[in-house]
Amino acid sequence: MRRKITACGHEKRLFTITKREQIICKAIKTLKKNKILFDAISVSGYSSAIIAPIIAHKLKKNIVLVRKSSEQRYSNYSVEGQHGQRVLFLDDLIDSGKTFEWVKSGVETIGCRIVGIYLYEDDRLKLFI
Repeated sequence: MRRKITACGHEKRLFTITKREQIICKAIKTLKKNKILFDAISVSGYSSAIIAPIIAHKLKKNIVLVRKSSEQRYSNYSVEGQHGQRVLFLDDLIDSGKTFEWVKSGVETIGCRIVGIYLYEDDRLKLFI
């Protein structure tokens, strides 16, 4: 019996173990194959935060969290993580680019720099030099 999932369209796959596992395995395989040099995975938003800790743990990478300005938080920091790292931005997709620009600006405040982007909904990996 198939059960209903309450989630927005692009997040539904993250709420079932088999589909989430497929996304995680594909991300790990893609990132290992490309041998991108990064120290941490950076995310902003709930959907990426569901899978980023798993991917980071399996790749032995740190996490940098850039909180949205509208997000209720219990921390004084809008950016949390180790300073001065090479960061891979992980997200579902890029539409307007606003989230990417927000995260890029945020990680720069702690001396990090984005060296690549992995979009798990459209399987793109973009590397920066």
